[in-house]
Amino acid sequence: MTKAALKGMSGRKLRTALTALAIVLGVAMVAGAYTLTDTMLGAADQLSKASYGGTDAVVNAKQAFDRSFASDSLTTPTIPGAALGKVRALPGVAAAIGDVTDDQTKIIDRKGKPIGTGPFFGGGHESGTHGGESMVPFKLTQGRWPSGRDEVVIDTGTSKDQRFPIGSSVQIKSHGPEQRFRVVGIANFGSVQSLGTATIAVFDLPRAQQLFGKAGQLDGVLVSAKRGIAPKQLRADLSAALPQFRVQSAEADDRFGLDGLKQFIGIIQKALLAFGGVSIFVGAFIIFNTLSITVAQRVREFAMLRTIGASRRQVLASVLTETLVVGIVASLLGLLAGLGLAKMLDAVFRSSGLALPQSGLVFSLRTILVAFGLGVIVTLLAGLAPALRATRVSPVAAMREGAVLPPSRISGWFGRIAATTTLLAVAILAYALFGGGLKIGTRFILMAPGVLLLFVGVALLSPRLVKPLAGVLGWPSERFGRSAGRLARRNATRNPGRTAVTAAALMIGVALVAFVAVLGNGFKKSNTHALERQVRAEYVVYGRDGFSPIDPAAAGAVKSVPGVAGVTGIAQDEARAFGKRTKVDGVDPAAVGRVFRFEWQKGNDSSLQQLNSSGAIVTKTFADDHHLKIGSPLELTSVSGAKLHLRVGGVSDPPAFDPLGLGDVTVSKANYDHAFKTKEDRFTFVDTNATNAATTRALEQRLKPFPDAQIKTAAAFRKEQEKDFDSLLGIFNVMLALAVIVSLFGIVNTLVLSVFERTRELGMLRAVGMTRRQVRRMIRHESVITALIGATLGIAVGLFLAALATAALSQYSVEFVVPVGTLIVFTFIAAIAGVVAAILPARRAARLDPLNALQYE
Repeated sequence: MTKAALKGMSGRKLRTALTALAIVLGVAMVAGAYTLTDTMLGAADQLSKASYGGTDAVVNAKQAFDRSFASDSLTTPTIPGAALGKVRALPGVAAAIGDVTDDQTKIIDRKGKPIGTGPFFGGGHESGTHGGESMVPFKLTQGRWPSGRDEVVIDTGTSKDQRFPIGSSVQIKSHGPEQRFRVVGIANFGSVQSLGTATIAVFDLPRAQQLFGKAGQLDGVLVSAKRGIAPKQLRADLSAALPQFRVQSAEADDRFGLDGLKQFIGIIQKALLAFGGVSIFVGAFIIFNTLSITVAQRVREFAMLRTIGASRRQVLASVLTETLVVGIVASLLGLLAGLGLAKMLDAVFRSSGLALPQSGLVFSLRTILVAFGLGVIVTLLAGLAPALRATRVSPVAAMREGAVLPPSRISGWFGRIAATTTLLAVAILAYALFGGGLKIGTRFILMAPGVLLLFVGVALLSPRLVKPLAGVLGWPSERFGRSAGRLARRNATRNPGRTAVTAAALMIGVALVAFVAVLGNGFKKSNTHALERQVRAEYVVYGRDGFSPIDPAAAGAVKSVPGVAGVTGIAQDEARAFGKRTKVDGVDPAAVGRVFRFEWQKGNDSSLQQLNSSGAIVTKTFADDHHLKIGSPLELTSVSGAKLHLRVGGVSDPPAFDPLGLGDVTVSKANYDHAFKTKEDRFTFVDTNATNAATTRALEQRLKPFPDAQIKTAAAFRKEQEKDFDSLLGIFNVMLALAVIVSLFGIVNTLVLSVFERTRELGMLRAVGMTRRQVRRMIRHESVITALIGATLGIAVGLFLAALATAALSQYSVEFVVPVGTLIVFTFIAAIAGVVAAILPARRAARLDPLNALQYE
């Protein structure tokens, strides 16, 4: 039976290849996701090795609490430079070097803009490094280390991409005015050559201290142990000798925020695997449909096998063998395609400004096992039901003309099964989105099976919807395609189960695209409305990358522009309150009310004046969580251990969806500067009472010495925020496009198999006068009708899921806004896709010879 199965497959090469394509693409997505993110994680591991290798201990300032990994741009406490000598004098220390780092040191290109989008690594070390060369993460590839005030070493990527060779002059902006340096060396971060959007600028230690605003100070001291002394013992000895400092391993110190990078890559990996899972899920529908059709077309073949003695088990084994071979071959091809897809995904991320560090390609055994196993298992599961149906063919069917498969034993229960599955899916989704006491991670975990069950339920219900949908969606085909269109409409409803499963594959992709479009549009509208409510100023100054803090001197630079009535910046740092981390904003009480609107739950704009003493403004959420009211005491502890004793002077109720990312506590700039080290502004708001081209040009001119800052009108700032949403939605749609492409192969597959099945019918149509052009038109219209059914079902399911999600997110003011134009475009694209999918089947149908077709069995 195995030999017969393999021979059968070799005789149906096209059908076998089309069946395999769905799994190839799905496995490629999973393999590509693992390969890309494993490559990124491999680079992150190499960065970690370069950063921490050779360093047995780090001595730095004690901190009142550990910062979150998202706080990389915040300033950390420093220690006196004299600590370096104390460390070197201790027994057990083989080498010790002073460490000064920064992540806001930007290299400026020839157009006056920062290169990359961060992190902007800056560093400094002593010439000769006093035997601590192994502890310096940056490795020279050309030139030498800087030894003067105007010298710098930059990274390989920047030198190559921007054509800054050794000896060239570059502009660098750190914590102060932009300055010019001469490139004396080129370095890599460890062995990683591609840093994505990050850059490196390394100076000698005194110059770095001056540039980073840390004159006479160090971020820490990197220490290596003498031979024979364990790192743990060295750290214990350092802690005992220097109790005023914190001593920890280099990994625990994580001075370059690499743990945060790994967490971010992990998030990307999960997202890509989810898209890969969707593609394989769609592929399962196609395999099921394809095998169902081929089994139905081979009734007489199976009956003949039964007649000559094959048992039901052998027939089952024969069909499953075919399925297994398809799964194995498709999965192997998918693994190979995954390598190319990984590069394509990398290009998508790079074009969207999300390039991450990479080193050599990582194609792990885990990737092979997971992707290959998933492809084979899904193929076998999808082919099990058609294989079981093949066993029910009786031997006598071999003697009947036009024999068909007997109905399934559970066919009479399909309606109840479909309804039960759909209701169960809705119940799971409702609990996941609205159930009380669930964490956000738990909600997402519960949503996945709910969404999958909903797709299955709708797919099971869709055969009952095919006829009415084809009646409506097929009207244009009948109207403009005349007799060919009328036949296409009837063909679509001839076998509603087959049409429904084919359309269901497309439904899944379109549903997810529609869901993302509606939800993304809701987030975008909520974002815009929140900015309209909060920002009173006519202009906003912020980082060119959209999130990096800006030099507070930028606010002073625009104050003297004619027409400017007021300027104020908002600085931000982290503090500990009630045992938890929280963000704290520092503002000018006299000016902030003119440029920023506080929506008061308790208090009014006069409450801002209380900030001048020891007052604080807290958000309603923060007040409710900690049972605060007007006059309640509030203690804030900065990361350096400085404390602020405040009293609540007002409670604001900002939009739950806060695009500015402001803190839960607002204090005066004077109190903020007393306790917190981060002086850069998150945003600077400029009040001019009106906007005009002359004022805009004057403000831009004053900001030229600050290449890392940009100024936009409030309206343009809102548009810029919308573009960020559009970029993210674009990435999602590119990922989901693979599922749509897989489903289009399903349409091609079904139509090709339908042409085989209807060979005699097509021959009869040709014999009675139908032209080749009319045959092609009939197949095209049938394909378009199927695609439109899938698109309609997909949009309906997508809108339903989006309505549930926005209802669950109503506390964040996320609106349910249907992008009608976008959905119309989706429908139009589905119709065009149907035309494209019909090209091959239509040509095959039109090329049939009528005489040969009439005698075809």
